[in-house]
Amino acid sequence: MRAIVMTLAIAASTVAFASPPAGQGKTCDAKNRCGGELQCVKHRDGKSTCELICAQKTTCPEDQRCVKDGSEMLCRPITDLDL
Repeated sequence: MRAIVMTLAIAASTVAFASPPAGQGKTCDAKNRCGGELQCVKHRDGKSTCELICAQKTTCPEDQRCVKDGSEMLCRPITDLDL
């Protein structure tokens, strides 16, 4: 039993999360554009941020999931419970 607990503890401690794309979640507008595969998305609260849009051709990073935010499907961290 102790060996199983130790094995699980070691496995859990080695889990690494992929980092989000650089600039994800940063404020954007016509003057401050997003880089790379990020797009400027206007949210329900009126703020615009750089986001990775989920699509059939785009998958989210390992530690993110595709969620609906307004009319868009966005990659959000798995720990983001605000949506």
